[in-house]
Amino acid sequence: GGKDEFVKNEGGNFFNTIELKPMQYQWTTVQPLKTDFEVKVPGYYHIKNNTKVGSLYNHTELEAYDPNDNNYYFIKRASLFDTQFIEQDSFELNRLAYMFLKELKIDTCKKTFNLSENYPNITLNAALPDSTGFINLKIIIKGAYYYLLANVSPKQKNSHEFFDSFQLKDFSYAFDFRQHTDSFMYFKVNSNHIIPNDFEQLYDIAYQKRSDKKETKDKSYEYKIKEQSFYSENFERIDLEFIKEHQYKQYENIDSLWSSEINYIKKTNQLVILDSVSTKKNGINSLEVIFGDTNSSRTIMAKIIVKHGSIYVLKTTSDTVSQPSKFITEFFSSFTPMDTLIGSDVLASKADMLFDALYGNDSIQRIRALESATRKILFDDEDVDQLYKLVKEYPFSSEYIESKENLILSLGKLEDPNIIKYLAELYPLVEDTAMYQLAVLKALIYQKKKEGLEQFVKLL
Repeated sequence: GGKDEFVKNEGGNFFNTIELKPMQYQWTTVQPLKTDFEVKVPGYYHIKNNTKVGSLYNHTELEAYDPNDNNYYFIKRASLFDTQFIEQDSFELNRLAYMFLKELKIDTCKKTFNLSENYPNITLNAALPDSTGFINLKIIIKGAYYYLLANVSPKQKNSHEFFDSFQLKDFSYAFDFRQHTDSFMYFKVNSNHIIPNDFEQLYDIAYQKRSDKKETKDKSYEYKIKEQSFYSENFERIDLEFIKEHQYKQYENIDSLWSSEINYIKKTNQLVILDSVSTKKNGINSLEVIFGDTNSSRTIMAKIIVKHGSIYVLKTTSDTVSQPSKFITEFFSSFTPMDTLIGSDVLASKADMLFDALYGNDSIQRIRALESATRKILFDDEDVDQLYKLVKEYPFSSEYIESKENLILSLGKLEDPNIIKYLAELYPLVEDTAMYQLAVLKALIYQKKKEGLEQFVKLL
């Protein structure tokens, strides 16, 4: 680089400033910038990606050399924040060791699992394929983090100061925590996440507005979900789901909502519940759940927050040994939905809203109600008379026959003593539509009463 004789004149000045680190013969205890581990190594060492900026792009790596016995030492950190699946510790440790040795073309080794220690780990010893020495390997799992320690030695070793001195510590942070207001998903949080940044949020808002303008049909009342992942400077990840429930969605109570969310996560990810705590503060319901799996030290932390018609689900990876990091703790504890009320209250009855919309003058609300009637709106016994009148008298067009069918089935799920009589009266009124007649018969079966079965037989 440079014009004319720049390199000739300036090159010497640059190269003359280069100094090699003098060889060190004494061992020393070192800790990287992120302070997540401490280890004793030869004084002749180097830590890669150990600056505020450099550490954002790659995980820390440590290399060391001992001139006393010609030994090489190496540490590498990696991470995988998986909020969908938990693998068994023994399987993953074995797989990581196999892949590492495969790269070195090593087929046989001496292997020891240590699953009962604080953090599950595996140690291996093998001869190098060119017969020049031996390699000692240790892999440790701490939640979403993996630490690989390696030593190459010309002689076989029975004890290992390098491995024994390695200690896991808490992460430190170079970026300040501050309050963030997210106008895309409507919440506030105290965090120092570096992704997404403020410009990405502005882009998301603008993209959403453009998408809404392209819609030719009103969908503002429908179910919507937004997803976002938040990353710390230490490669930690928190996944967030923002759910705006359908206008007519209703849960029987908060416990039924918790059960629905928990069962979805358990069934989808094949997990078990290790712990759960529910709270209610300032009208906001929240549930914190720890999910785990057999034979694994890792866990998935989840926090479900409900406010009016909005549901937030936060998830991240943790473990059964250590406490969550400051990044995760601050994010989970300070996360607060904004004051804006979004949608309709998921714990409030939607029956009156449905009746008012169908008999009201607002055509948009009427269409929403008719389309939503197929979504199994929850009715109570106090709604029986209005519901019966609706299915008996309301002029459902052919476009909404499924709505009427579902409303008839809803009658059968109630316990009012008049249900069987109402269904018997309704049957001849819908004899021109087989779908409606079948719905009446099914509703009678739903009653699970002798009178209902007798009426069922009579109508056949």
